[in-house]
Amino acid sequence: MTKLSMEDIQKMNAMEQITGAKAQDVVDLPDRIIFIVPKQDLGKAIGKGGSNVSRLKQGLGKPVEIVEAADEEKAFFAALFKPAVVDDYSVNENDGKRSLDVRVQNKERGIAIGRNGEKIKRAKLLGKRYYGYEDVRIVTRG
Repeated sequence: MTKLSMEDIQKMNAMEQITGAKAQDVVDLPDRIIFIVPKQDLGKAIGKGGSNVSRLKQGLGKPVEIVEAADEEKAFFAALFKPAVVDDYSVNENDGKRSLDVRVQNKERGIAIGRNGEKIKRAKLLGKRYYGYEDVRIVTRG
């Protein structure tokens, strides 16, 4: 896990004050802030109709994404790509660098990649941060 700065801790505290949900981690990017929250706090973090996400965005001055934490790697990536259904995973190693191939049905490829590639970008960032993957790729079948 990456060491958190005082600013990151302040953002996590702001999230808890605004939503009542505790964040396990935060990633502050130039264009958005990603909070990782335990499964039991996911609904609280998002709020009814996304109300808490809107309040966080307003309070922090950037778009906010909420990601469900998971104890298992496969469950973590399955949550990242929702609502696309992940069929399978394979880890590849080449010259000491690990990458992850995530398999989805061809018809769900666009959903897994996300608008403007946001989901795959997030998966690559968090895959590197949590599991040391140099790359995460979407692979289709059928």
